[in-house]
Amino acid sequence: STEPASFAFRIRMPWWQNPVVLVLLVLLIVSAVLGYIRYRTIRLVKLKERLEKIVADRTAEIRRNREEIASMNVMLEHALQGTLAKNDALVNAIPDLMLILNEEGVLTDLRANEMNGESAALQSRKGERLADVIDLGSDTLGRTLRRVFGSSEIVPFDFSMDVNGEGRFFEARVTRFGEHEALLLARDITDRLRMEK
Repeated sequence: STEPASFAFRIRMPWWQNPVVLVLLVLLIVSAVLGYIRYRTIRLVKLKERLEKIVADRTAEIRRNREEIASMNVMLEHALQGTLAKNDALVNAIPDLMLILNEEGVLTDLRANEMNGESAALQSRKGERLADVIDLGSDTLGRTLRRVFGSSEIVPFDFSMDVNGEGRFFEARVTRFGEHEALLLARDITDRLRMEK
């Protein structure tokens, strides 16, 4: 026989090209993408909740601290008011003349005894050099202030001052009062000196 032998056969398509497999593959890819999105979403939600809890905790802590600070401020304000009241009472109970001077010897503030007229005599002299107000050499006051600011010691000295046309004698002590000021406490000893004579 001269006729060639023939054999009929069909080649099946590879399994990965099967429409069912392709549909399953697409479903698998879509499921994987959706699963990843869901995983990330859950993770982000948990992270958000954790951060919100941290923020809430810190906010509560800040509120507690703020309330504590406010409470302390109230307590300190009351304590300060009490201290100021005590200081005012103490200052008002001291019969002595109190002057605040800067380093150059300029009178910056004062509290004086109203009974002897010292207050009226000195109020108008604020801003002037103390050496121009009291009978004390400029050198003496300058040396005294240098000594006070140089060593922070209490320096005693005597001076006289005209009060309502009358010469009054004072015994004084000067000490440092802050960084650039000095406190001068002076007691009127005029009556005592007159009695001693």
